[in-house]
Amino acid sequence: MSQLSQYADPSVLVDTQWLANHLNDPNIRIIEVDMSPEPYKKAHIPGAVFWNIVTDLLLPDLKTNLDAIAFERLMARSGITNDTTVIAYGSYPGTGAWIFWLLKVFGHENVRVLNGGYQKWKSEGRPLATELSTFASTNYCTKGIDAHLRVLHNEVQASIGRSDRVLLDVRTLQEYSGEWFFDRPPKAGERTGHIPGAVHLEHILTLNNNTLAKIRG
Repeated sequence: MSQLSQYADPSVLVDTQWLANHLNDPNIRIIEVDMSPEPYKKAHIPGAVFWNIVTDLLLPDLKTNLDAIAFERLMARSGITNDTTVIAYGSYPGTGAWIFWLLKVFGHENVRVLNGGYQKWKSEGRPLATELSTFASTNYCTKGIDAHLRVLHNEVQASIGRSDRVLLDVRTLQEYSGEWFFDRPPKAGERTGHIPGAVHLEHILTLNNNTLAKIRG
C-alpha cells in the first residue's frame, strides 16, 4: 500500500517516485518556490520553473499578491494552462502548501504538493538540473478569487475569544513570543507577537523528515 494512502487526503500530494515517473509528462509543470534564485540555479528538479517569493508572490508590504492579472501573467509565463497539473515544492517547510492554497484560491483545479520536497528528492539521489527551465507562454484565465478559501481581518478579529473558533499560529516560537520579526529581532516600528488567544503549533512539528507527519491511525 502506498504511504500516501495513509493520509487523510492523499489526492493533494505526490511522492518523489510518482514525480520521477512523470518528469517528461507535458501536462505536468513543476514549480520551485524560494526567496532567492541562487539555490535553483545551482540545482533543481529537472523541468522545474522558479518562482521568487518576494518578486512574484508578494506585494511590497509583504501581503500575498492576489491580483488576478498578476497571477494570470505568472501562470502564463510558466507555461501553465488551466488544465496543467502543477506540482509545488520549496526550500522552506510549508511553501508547497502555500502554493497549493494560492492556486486553489484562484480556482486552479490540478495542483499537488511534492511530499518531502527538494530535500527528499535530493537525499534519494534523484536527478538534478542546473539549466534554467523555460516553456512557451500560454493564455491562462483565472476563475477569480474563491472567497471561501480566505479569512479576512474582520473575521479574525470577530473570532477572538470565541470558544467555537481556534486561531492557529504556525510560525516559530520566537515569532509567536514576539522575540523575532520573521527571522530576526524587530527593528523600530515593527510590531511583534501573536493574535490574542492564538494557539501555537510550529509548522515544522507537522513534518517527519520533511514529509507530512499527520497520518491516520
